[in-house]
Amino acid sequence: MNGLIIKVLSISIAVVTVVYLIIYKGNTMITKIFSVCIIAAMVIYWIVYERNTRKRKKQELQRDDYLFAKENDLPEILRIYEYARGFMARTGNPNQWTGGHPREELLRDDIAKRQLYVLEDETGLHGVFAFIIGDDPTYAVIEQGAWRSSAPYGTIHRIASDGQIHGFLQSAVDFCWQQIPHLRIDTHRDNRIMRRLIEKSGFTYCGVIVLADGSERLAYQKITQR
Repeated sequence: MNGLIIKVLSISIAVVTVVYLIIYKGNTMITKIFSVCIIAAMVIYWIVYERNTRKRKKQELQRDDYLFAKENDLPEILRIYEYARGFMARTGNPNQWTGGHPREELLRDDIAKRQLYVLEDETGLHGVFAFIIGDDPTYAVIEQGAWRSSAPYGTIHRIASDGQIHGFLQSAVDFCWQQIPHLRIDTHRDNRIMRRLIEKSGFTYCGVIVLADGSERLAYQKITQR
């Protein structure tokens, strides 16, 4: 709310100053210079405020502890995945999570195995993902490329947010990286937004893997740079 007030005040002062210049355009040069300086100061302040706010939100997100998902989290988790499916469909990727994937029984299994994590604050759950350390059967064969390392790794699956937070993937990657500094992840070819975010988070494209249902996914790997 404080941020909104500052924005409104900044815009109001700038508008009033511009109107003053227009109405009293015959006034002295000093007045005009002073007015321009006020506008410039407000614009600079607004830019700095926005940048610091985004930086602070990112730092707060990185400090959040991810929690193991619980059975009673399922309604919120399903809501997040429903939002994610709709977002993907609206942004040119309608074929990745079809048929209500991930299904509730899969999520229950993730919860039972303590491999499903959620991001929660005072307003509720905002993000969810599965993190599994160990060999993933779907990664045993990779086509049109090769893995950069065969060392033990952890895989990020089923990651989604409700669109209310920024930097969620990077934060989840950082969390997983602390557990094992060798990560793998995959996504649908049409999921261009996710592909950009994955590469921005330090992953390198390695090739194509095939799921049990025969559909292809683009596979990525993040390893310690030597």
